Amino acid sequence: MIYELTEEHLNTLTLDELRGMYAEAKRQAGLARPCTQGYARAVAAVARIAEAIAAREALMRVLIPRPCRIAAPRPGF
Repeated sequence: MIYELTEEHLNTLTLDELRGMYAEAKRQAGLARPCTQGYARAVAAVARIAEAIAAREALMRVLIPRPCRIAAPRPGF
C-alpha cells in the first residue's frame, strides 16, 4: 500500500516510479471521503511523494548541467 512507504523506500525509487505512485495516491485521495482517517493518510502520502519527486528533480538539475551556448565571434574583431 502506498500509505506505508517510508522516506528511505521512496528515495530508492526511480523518478518514473515516483510519478506513477503520485498519480495513484492522488487518485486514491480523490476517492476517499474527506474528514476521515483514510483521507488524511492519502493526503499525507501525496505530500510525501511530491516531496520525494521535488528532491529528486532538484538533484538531477545539479548533477546534469544545462549545455552552455557559445557565442559566435563578431565579424571585425
